[in-house]
Amino acid sequence: MQFAELLGFDQEYGFSEMHKMLILLGLLALLIVTVGLAITLGAYKISFLDVYRIVMAHVTPFGDLTSVTKLHNTIVWELRIPRVLLAVIVGTALATAGAVFQGCFRNPLVEPFILGVSSGAAFGAALGIVFASFFLSIQLSAFIFGSLAVAMAYFLARVRKETPIVTLILAGVIIGSIFEALVSILKYTASDAALREIVFWLMGGFYYATWNDVFLLVPIIVPSFLIMWALGWKLNILSMGDDEARALGVNPEKYKLVLVTLATLVTSLAVSTSGSSPGLA
Repeated sequence: MQFAELLGFDQEYGFSEMHKMLILLGLLALLIVTVGLAITLGAYKISFLDVYRIVMAHVTPFGDLTSVTKLHNTIVWELRIPRVLLAVIVGTALATAGAVFQGCFRNPLVEPFILGVSSGAAFGAALGIVFASFFLSIQLSAFIFGSLAVAMAYFLARVRKETPIVTLILAGVIIGSIFEALVSILKYTASDAALREIVFWLMGGFYYATWNDVFLLVPIIVPSFLIMWALGWKLNILSMGDDEARALGVNPEKYKLVLVTLATLVTSLAVSTSGSSPGLA
């Protein structure tokens, strides 16, 4: 408790706005330091000065790559930086989506995969692997089926033009179980090579991350994040309950649909790009 008091925590009122801002700035600084260490450290040792030269050479017109070797440039710019940036983007997307789902569902235990997005994405990826000739991309197939799973759960839960929270969660569990069963069927019928690839995809990871993945996620996740952030005060009202929201002039169905759709979009993209399905792996 002494540590909490040192941070400015009050038992009755919690953290003040100023202390919340300081904590967030401190965590942001810690993230920046961690990113720098992740780019610098690794199995192949590269000095911080070389990393700085490589980054400056690519992001500014005044950089010079002649002072570093081509191998160092490949390791830092083509391998480490895309992986680190993708990890930060995916982490931001899942954290934001989790906060949105918890607010909409009024339950602190809800996570971004509660509506079956991970199971749907896993089924889409398995389809793309087993029937590679019918799908242009495993990532695209995973994204489509992840979004489809949430859409199915949402429409299954609709009752008299309303979507009760408990019904939506139960619908998500049902849809997720169905897609998990379908993944098991594909794993049973797949060839040995396809089965290994499915299992490898379900384990997830950023080892195949490229700049193309970063350029794909940033234009979608950043605007979605900003919209969800701008609607944060609506989310606070929704967390009070539908009746209270209507009394305050907020349409709960409208804003829940918008927020859940955006949260699902970023979650599906994050899962499909990282090749990870936490609900199944």
